[in-house]
Amino acid sequence: MFKLLMLLVLISCSSGKVTTNTDVIKASLINVTKFTNFTDKEIVKAKKYIPLMESVVKSQCFEDFMVARKMIKTDGLSNKEVVAKLRGTTVDIELIAYYKRFSYVAGYTEPGAKWIKINRKYHTGASLCSEASNLYHELSHKIGFGHTNKGTSIRKYSVPYSINDAFKVCCENPVNLK
Repeated sequence: MFKLLMLLVLISCSSGKVTTNTDVIKASLINVTKFTNFTDKEIVKAKKYIPLMESVVKSQCFEDFMVARKMIKTDGLSNKEVVAKLRGTTVDIELIAYYKRFSYVAGYTEPGAKWIKINRKYHTGASLCSEASNLYHELSHKIGFGHTNKGTSIRKYSVPYSINDAFKVCCENPVNLK
């Protein structure tokens, strides 16, 4: 049974051609310099959720949500300054897809790294809004905002987790993206 399950996992992870693709996506908030271990289908999806991510971050809904939000770990910036920094910073990044079954982590990066890793376990079948939210959460780390690694009651008020909550409000309803 376990062998069958592992075989299914391997097949699902390798369906489609897995590539290191040097096609780039250039946008105002992100420049994807390389896709590593992405299938062609995953790259097509990224080319949809990255512009959506930009639309959400630039929306009045996002600004209103973030300005009204109680936030911690803002590096001494006011909420308006946080929004300005988020909107005014472009990040050059390599996106790397991986699969880790027994993990609660949808994506991660490390200080100083020029990459963001995205766990297929959470991204396969995810909505474009969910993909965009997770990517911008990780990009906010590259811009200088952090959170604790422990699931404390205040972690949800950090800038990266506030971004996730803003996407829940602003992304699903196109009226909010004006």
